[in-house]
Amino acid sequence: SPSCPSGFVCQGTTCVLDPTGSWVITITSGMIAQKKADGSSWDVPGGLPDPFVCLTINGSRRCTSTKSDTLTPFWGESFPAATATALQSGVLVEFFDEDLAANDPICGAATLAVSTDSFRSGSWGAQCTSGSFAATLTPR
Repeated sequence: SPSCPSGFVCQGTTCVLDPTGSWVITITSGMIAQKKADGSSWDVPGGLPDPFVCLTINGSRRCTSTKSDTLTPFWGESFPAATATALQSGVLVEFFDEDLAANDPICGAATLAVSTDSFRSGSWGAQCTSGSFAATLTPR
């Protein structure tokens, strides 16, 4: 029988995702467009965005810290561990530019499932017209 990596179990002669395995999502970095989708600046009078990412996993919402005035934020911030099943059922993703009056969405809120391929590669993330962020997936 094969020797399966952490987070996977042997099923016959193949390795399959362990549905009860615990995984940690770490938001690593992001990229944001120079301007909002409507062509306006992120901040008045023409400043760069102050991005942060929020994930809701199993009904629990957590956010990264806010990075000031950058189109290429780096976080390296981990979220609480969740089972593979919970992540496959979908993670609510919100990607914002923090502002005093109201936060501007960089990407609209979306529920994204974590695919088996993402678990295998150890990488995950989201992308839209105005930006993207990358994350790692690590078995706990």
